[in-house]
Amino acid sequence: MAGDWIKVTTAESRRRWRDKNQDAVRVGQRAWRAANKDHIALYIRKWKEANPGRIAAYNISHKRSVKNATPLWADMENINEFYARARALGLTVDHEIPLRGRMVCGLHVENNLRMLTHSENASKSNAHA
Repeated sequence: MAGDWIKVTTAESRRRWRDKNQDAVRVGQRAWRAANKDHIALYIRKWKEANPGRIAAYNISHKRSVKNATPLWADMENINEFYARARALGLTVDHEIPLRGRMVCGLHVENNLRMLTHSENASKSNAHA
């Protein structure tokens, strides 16, 4: 019984420290990810192999979001060229205003697209920035 109280107190004190030191936590996480890229890639590959249904569901949902956010007047030729240029440069295409944002939803149009590195796009995490 007393041991449970100590565990709760320790967990709570760790949470408080993380809340107060978010910058230090981020630095530590980045360092760990940089040192363990192979481990992370293997974990992701195994997860994808074990969850093909979830991957398919996400892909279908994403395609539906893009289709619903594409107005009839969108210039698909220019949008497709933009994606081709990004692939040629090894970059990803990001919607500056997310198609499925919490506060605002953007359109799948040429002036809402920008090229980012994969890490920049991942750190944005569907936020309007």
